[in-house]
Amino acid sequence: MFCKSCGSALEDAQAFCAGCGVAVSAAVETPAKVSDDNTLGLLSHLGGIFFGFIPSLVIYLIKQDSQDTVRDNAKEALNWQITVVLATLASIPFMFVVIGFVFFWAVLIVNFVFCIIGAVKSSSGVVYKYPIALKLIK
Repeated sequence: MFCKSCGSALEDAQAFCAGCGVAVSAAVETPAKVSDDNTLGLLSHLGGIFFGFIPSLVIYLIKQDSQDTVRDNAKEALNWQITVVLATLASIPFMFVVIGFVFFWAVLIVNFVFCIIGAVKSSSGVVYKYPIALKLIK
């Protein structure tokens, strides 16, 4: 068992953690650690908010040959960011009318919300599929 507070290994007969002094009743079976795969999946989604499709493209190209959740999350994030770029470009001709400005800001807000949802889901090891993304990369 491991201490819930500090993550130190505990003996079965221990009443208190030797590392931090917390009672053994606050122990868990395994220490909670975030894997590198979950972090890369999180970065592929969050990177889209600040840098567009570049972070998800880089992570997808690095993990292209593996069959894991990182590659799938990067692929979904890349498809979504390409969709956002196309939607933003489509709004430019309509900027002469007010609807173009409204559509542009709506796309940015939806991008922000969906990227946050994707980051939260991928940090727990789940592949997040964007609901309205074009499936350009299969």
